[in-house]
Amino acid sequence: MASLAAIMRDFLMVVHILAAAAWIGGSLFAGYSFSVLGALRDLKTVKSVEEATGAKFFGTAVVILFLSGAALVIVSDRFGWGHAFVLIGIAAIAVEGILEGALIGPRLTRIAEAETPDVDVFRRTLSWSTLGHLVLFAVVVWTMVVKLGA
Repeated sequence: MASLAAIMRDFLMVVHILAAAAWIGGSLFAGYSFSVLGALRDLKTVKSVEEATGAKFFGTAVVILFLSGAALVIVSDRFGWGHAFVLIGIAAIAVEGILEGALIGPRLTRIAEAETPDVDVFRRTLSWSTLGHLVLFAVVVWTMVVKLGA
């Protein structure tokens, strides 16, 4: 029979994986759909939907991802805060937040609120943002799978 600690660890791992899937799946969907919607030239509406989605969907997914990851480290007797894959996961969440909050979000807002919005730049920004999410996510998943530094 499985111990309570093993059951808790497995539950947290499932929650962690589902939150990561929501984060990357949402990023892919947003990157594609907002780019397509941007072609409609109503960038203010697209930007308001992007902001609401980011705050509710991505914010929730990232908080659950971080908390479940932290709980996994706490309940684990094999992995700790100093392992590279744990630090890379935490850094990825921080980088995502900084890039979205300080760079990508404000740029999309400036473009959407301009007198003559540049739809092509708006769409390219979303495309590059999505690519950045994918690359960062792939690196983090790789470090988690190989347990880099453990």
